[in-house]
Amino acid sequence: MKMQEEILLHKVFERVFFRESRASQVVLINFINAILTESLSSPIKQIICQQYQKSYLLKDFQLGLNIKAQTRAKEIVQIGIQVHQQDYFQNQSNSLTFHHINNKGEDEDKVARFLIHLLNFNLLQEYAHYHNCYQTVHSPRSNPQQNTEIHYLELLKFKTKRPKSSLEKWLYFIHHVGRKTPNLFYEHLTKIDPYIKLADHLYQRTRSTIVIKEDQFNLDEWREHGQLQEKEQIAMNMIKAGFSDQEILKVIDITKKQLEDLALTAQLL
Repeated sequence: MKMQEEILLHKVFERVFFRESRASQVVLINFINAILTESLSSPIKQIICQQYQKSYLLKDFQLGLNIKAQTRAKEIVQIGIQVHQQDYFQNQSNSLTFHHINNKGEDEDKVARFLIHLLNFNLLQEYAHYHNCYQTVHSPRSNPQQNTEIHYLELLKFKTKRPKSSLEKWLYFIHHVGRKTPNLFYEHLTKIDPYIKLADHLYQRTRSTIVIKEDQFNLDEWREHGQLQEKEQIAMNMIKAGFSDQEILKVIDITKKQLEDLALTAQLL
């Protein structure tokens, strides 16, 4: 069974979730919270830093994102997201990696760790449900608090035609975004859900070029990112205050495309 029409899983994540922009981080946080709603004691509030990975293993085009985030309760969590287009698990399961990001000065025993696999094929044949969760098993000598909770989301098992939960809406979005055949419910979803509307905007506007670099964590780059976020925050305050696009662009050094994203993002913050 194939994904509907020509939509490829890696394109959705490159264009929507894995970009280094305020809008992309807003939808990514909402998506992660939808997956980990029963695992987190407090939802993710912000992404502190992230590392992008891209690799080719056998016939599988694999994307990855390692995230250091903070919850509303000020807890630090490590989240790895891996996107798999084809099945290479049987021969390459040992190559799955989860890199921890810049934990200097933190008590690693208190950092919750999650690994999320999004699969464009059926891997767990013994289960019919699309979302399954496991805990890693360590030796008796290891600290149990260092365990990683692993989530598998198998897209081909998702059959819901009228999504209700936040996760169902996101998986429905992944299935239907960019399709040539019109879908009335998808159009309805982009109108009533501001997160899906923003994600659809990012997919339609963005091409294959992604902003996140594949090198290791660079403090200077994230300082620049912090400066950009300050500019975006000022721009969003001006949007909420009723300033026109022309007035904002005269004051804030951002592009028109960034301003379009912020206009959709402002209502979600």
